[in-house]
Amino acid sequence: MALPGVPDLLGYNKNYYFFTVELKVAKSRKVRLSPHQIAFHITHPRNTFILVKSLNPDAYKLYEGTQIQELATSGTMTPTPHSTLEACCLWLETLGA
Repeated sequence: MALPGVPDLLGYNKNYYFFTVELKVAKSRKVRLSPHQIAFHITHPRNTFILVKSLNPDAYKLYEGTQIQELATSGTMTPTPHSTLEACCLWLETLGA
């Protein structure tokens, strides 16, 4: 059993770079985040990410943990360079290189 707010995925890549990913589905521009999830990313701003999938088939966005407060207030309007599933995976694969 995980503690409240701990991200859904704990992983590391081929570079042995440890990271966490919170998984979210957004039915609108708003991304629902619990106070525990927000607190986790504020407390652990490095190596943490939030992957948001919208209802559009290929719409994925990967946010860094440092963006959690902006994501909580602005939702998917928060800018990110990683906006396809392939781009998100590539970003996580190359961390620590």
